[in-house]
Amino acid sequence: MVQVSLGASAPQRRMPQDQRGRNPRGAPSLPEVCASSPPRKNDPPSPPPLLPPLSPKPFGDPYRRPRSDLCVVPRSLEIDVAEARLLSCTLVAVVGGARPVISPQQVGMLLEEFFLVQHREYTVHHFDPEDFLLEFASAMVVDRILHAYHPDDAYLEEMHRQSMASLASLCFRVLVEFRGIPAHARNLSTAMIILDTSCSDLCRSTC
Repeated sequence: MVQVSLGASAPQRRMPQDQRGRNPRGAPSLPEVCASSPPRKNDPPSPPPLLPPLSPKPFGDPYRRPRSDLCVVPRSLEIDVAEARLLSCTLVAVVGGARPVISPQQVGMLLEEFFLVQHREYTVHHFDPEDFLLEFASAMVVDRILHAYHPDDAYLEEMHRQSMASLASLCFRVLVEFRGIPAHARNLSTAMIILDTSCSDLCRSTC
């Protein structure tokens, strides 16, 4: 029989030196100094600094001008010959009414059945701003079609050089210099009369 004293604490069992640093199951355990640190959460990236809003450029500033180049094609003998042929042997056609979708083949059928034009005497092309460009073999065919009765939904007219011309207003401020104006007529009223509808607003330059 073993007697245990209740007044004193039980003696602690000391582990041998070779078993220190091992867990109860026998697997080696690392000291706290060598243990891996807990994973850190990546901090969210800081937002980029807000840039101040750009001030709008004034009217006439080169930055606000459209990026386009102007190319002027000089007239040549080839252009003059083609223009003379088109003015005498060409018509433009416009589809009227509800403006249904019409193909060049349908226009050719109209020329053959309504105006009695032979198949080899014409060529039909899509055209802008009109709908079709009709080229004929001779000016006599064009004259006969112009003096014939036309269907209600078909409009035929002669082609002219300004058929594809476009008009646009100048929406940028420019500096205009007048020369040869007498000293007593140098005022805004004279400038408005000279420019007429080419300018909507005038101001005297200080430079």
